[in-house]
Amino acid sequence: MIITGAVERNGTCAKHSMQRHGQRDIREIQRPDILELMDGAIERGAAYQANRIHSNLRKLFNWCVERGIVETSPVTGIKPPTREQARDRVLKDEEIQSLLRACANEPYPYRQFVPLLLATAQRRGEVSKMRWSEIDIDAKVWVIPAELSKNGKPHVVPLNDYALCLLGEVPRFVDCDWVFTTTRRAPISGFSKALRNIHAKSDTGEWRFHDLRRTAASGMARAGVAPYVVEKVLNHISGTISGVAAVYNRYGYDAERRDALDKWGRFLDGLDE
Repeated sequence: MIITGAVERNGTCAKHSMQRHGQRDIREIQRPDILELMDGAIERGAAYQANRIHSNLRKLFNWCVERGIVETSPVTGIKPPTREQARDRVLKDEEIQSLLRACANEPYPYRQFVPLLLATAQRRGEVSKMRWSEIDIDAKVWVIPAELSKNGKPHVVPLNDYALCLLGEVPRFVDCDWVFTTTRRAPISGFSKALRNIHAKSDTGEWRFHDLRRTAASGMARAGVAPYVVEKVLNHISGTISGVAAVYNRYGYDAERRDALDKWGRFLDGLDE
């Protein structure tokens, strides 16, 4: 099996990591090839990218081992090239405002996609793969399916008015269920290019898409939302409710999550005026 075929079937983010080897038989890839890719990223000063290469290729080759495509993984025994520090980047109010204004001058899909990341506080991979069939406009909810959710369980996201307004601007394509697409056959990609473009057009400094999720969580906390409710919004396994209580507490905090996201949506709407 060639690399591109394995990547497409596996569904990991290894595509760009293995682009230069795309037409090689995956069984030909050896440890020096993996190290060359990671070392190249380090030499370019892209330590974060080097770690992502390691993580994505480890998942890809483990999948290949499970399915008998290769006998062993060339990534086995290779440690992540650098130690990452936990990010704590939260955009300031004026940065959020600048970001929203920059997005307002962009075309679909990033005109709506980036603000929706903020409005819903969900992960990039979840929002980018959003489908119309998962959304109930009347009930004002979006259900992230279990196969897409990071914890493997369906996640109901209350949609605030700000998010619904953004979705109302999104074009609907015939025979296409993707909310964000440029091909009508697959969800959007090319996030790095879009991020650089928005950076260049806004006064925000450096940030990544995942920082918008942290910014939303911080904003809800600042509005008085309890930490365990914020964790429910983010679909985190709660660190504030533990032990026996975590086992027996199955209350979903639906009303509290909706109230939290409604508060956050009103805040964004005020900045966007």
